[in-house]
Amino acid sequence: MTSRNLASYLPKHLRDLLKNREQVLKDKRTFRIEYIEKTSKILQEFLKEDMLVIEKALAAILKDIGTALHIIGAGSASGSPREYSTAKANYFYGKAGENIEEWLAKIDRMIDVNNVADERRVAVTAVYLRDTAAE
Repeated sequence: MTSRNLASYLPKHLRDLLKNREQVLKDKRTFRIEYIEKTSKILQEFLKEDMLVIEKALAAILKDIGTALHIIGAGSASGSPREYSTAKANYFYGKAGENIEEWLAKIDRMIDVNNVADERRVAVTAVYLRDTAAE
């Protein structure tokens, strides 16, 4: 290979090498971003599941405390366990994007935490219905 051939060969192939290097770096960045996003989603799901377990455990504990207080005489004088209004729930409007099953699960947890009597569950749930969902 002559020096003239080498002089024309090097710039062309160096440009190709630089383009390939840029593409490899771009692919690495894209992979890292996708990896971070997927990892973040997985961690969020774990946290969500943990929070649900903790909420259920706390609801059970609060109910047990209410029952224990009732048994030892610190409950209401009427003889039935006292109903609370410490936990609140979001309203359900029946709009697109609202998940009825998630909402019902939250309402059930709220009703359990607040020690709502079985015969009042439907009435309490109905209070949290709005707009078309209430009709």
